[in-house]
Amino acid sequence: MLTPAIRDKDAAPACMFLAALYQKLRQEGRTLLDYYIEILERLGGYADTGRSIVMTGAEGGIQRDRIVASLRATLPKTLGGRAVRKVVDYWNEDLFGKLQSSTDQLSRNVLQFFLDGFIVTVRPSGTEPKLKFYCQLVPPEEPHGQTAGPALHGMELLRHLTRQVETKARAVYQELLARLDLHLGEAGLLLPDLIDVARKQEFERSTVPQLRDALVRGRFKSLDELLDWLRGEVGGMTPGADPLPALRASLAHLCLEWETELVSMPLLAELAAWWGFRRS
Repeated sequence: MLTPAIRDKDAAPACMFLAALYQKLRQEGRTLLDYYIEILERLGGYADTGRSIVMTGAEGGIQRDRIVASLRATLPKTLGGRAVRKVVDYWNEDLFGKLQSSTDQLSRNVLQFFLDGFIVTVRPSGTEPKLKFYCQLVPPEEPHGQTAGPALHGMELLRHLTRQVETKARAVYQELLARLDLHLGEAGLLLPDLIDVARKQEFERSTVPQLRDALVRGRFKSLDELLDWLRGEVGGMTPGADPLPALRASLAHLCLEWETELVSMPLLAELAAWWGFRRS
């Protein structure tokens, strides 16, 4: 199973090399995280994240394919607010060879967009009604092929890069949804991807305004009462599990958005404190 080449990210050789690296770092009193941050400090601001636009049922599969067909028919000039410099379509037979079969066509159903400082790769799932895409942050090139080193260091650098790539991914998510004339606000975009688009829209249309109105009117006598109501409202998002953890990032955003207007509402402050929300 161990060969000189790593042919797949999930292959056994990769695990063995990672274990060897961990052992070496432990002997030096360092961790894998220390090693990773050292790489970022030396080579520049790299980061990546993957997201999925999940839709349900047969209609979901149709919508997934409509987005990809739309991208091929009308290539975007911008993504996430940045100009698209190059597009690579893996169905391009001049670049990647003749499509051999329907299976080959399915595995090569990939579009890649190169932007200043970012690469976005779009790929529909072949088995589920969801569209997967990946955002890669890459450091801008300096003259003579040198990369600009980041000014930040340590965990501050890692947090900065993570925020950048996740912000970009939310913008791309929104632009891909727009190909179906669908829209999500920031609260919906911050919900986990295991939740399908229709439920995210319902959360924004129904749960968010009800929650705000309840806070304004003082409907709940305690934080526990508010949380119980939330569980009942969004229980279908995560069948068989407590849905509140899935709302964390979205509620953090709403608490910050409402804090000035609803500053006199004690339950808003309690909700923020319960999750440990803090303005950065």
